[in-house]
Amino acid sequence: MTRIRPLTVAAVAALALPLAACASQPVATPELPEQDVAHWVMPLDEFWAPTIDALPNYTENLLVAECMGEEGIDWPIPWQPTDDASYLPPTANMSGMQVLTPEVAREYGYRAPANTGRSDPEGAETMTKLNAIAASTPGFEPLFGACLDEAREQVPSLRLNDWRNRLAGWYYESMEAAMRAPEVEQTGAAWQQCLQDRGYPVDLAAPLTLDEWMPSEELLAKTGVPARWQPGDGGPENPLSQAEVDLAVADAECRASSGWMDAFYQAMWDAQVELVAQHADELVRARDDWITQRDAMLALVAEHAPAH
Repeated sequence: MTRIRPLTVAAVAALALPLAACASQPVATPELPEQDVAHWVMPLDEFWAPTIDALPNYTENLLVAECMGEEGIDWPIPWQPTDDASYLPPTANMSGMQVLTPEVAREYGYRAPANTGRSDPEGAETMTKLNAIAASTPGFEPLFGACLDEAREQVPSLRLNDWRNRLAGWYYESMEAAMRAPEVEQTGAAWQQCLQDRGYPVDLAAPLTLDEWMPSEELLAKTGVPARWQPGDGGPENPLSQAEVDLAVADAECRASSGWMDAFYQAMWDAQVELVAQHADELVRARDDWITQRDAMLALVAEHAPAH
């Protein structure tokens, strides 16, 4: 049975963006934003938007709902916001990098939202409802497939998801390069010593390594912090403990005092500067395409969205 996904749908593989083949005149290397460690601002940020896959999927689903309605099938798609701010939690940033400050650590421990994406408590309920409709409707799959194909003639969901994945790959590439930078390795040793001096038996070479991130499973066990949680998991069955908060605060303070946070930021920034220079044409053309497509999709949403 087809399982319906009415919320954000991410592509699973990064494919070449067709726009690159359409290049005619080279573009100038984009200007860099102001550096900002606290908000982890990066050179690739201006080519990314939190709604880059949420908006195409929402628009697509609205068009499918109208198409299904014309066939006498109620396909309820709830209202969703279309602004970037609604899809970026307060502690998150465009890089998806968790900036662990003492203030964040005191409130969230290690559980602060680090990635873009809107928490939608109605999402599971909506999917359950739509899957029930799909299961009880004779001839559903060919009808739904035809409606989806018709919607995708107006919404470039797959192309924009390809672009999203390519950007995500470059973000991760820059993060990997930063982990290998000599100055990051040097300050990582100072960070480790700082935590050990505070009584935490840390064996990681840095807060983020290619193999493991803080806090390690071994350290959690040694310090009495509950077993690894899922992001945002602070429910009654796994509440935020004082032990976790204390560890996270010490970690945050040591990241700053050792110089690791600044070193890692600068190394990741430098890696992205190179990526932006290397792929300037593709980045600018894809960004301009996104802006054009976004305006077109917002017009479709305004025409088809349910009342809010």
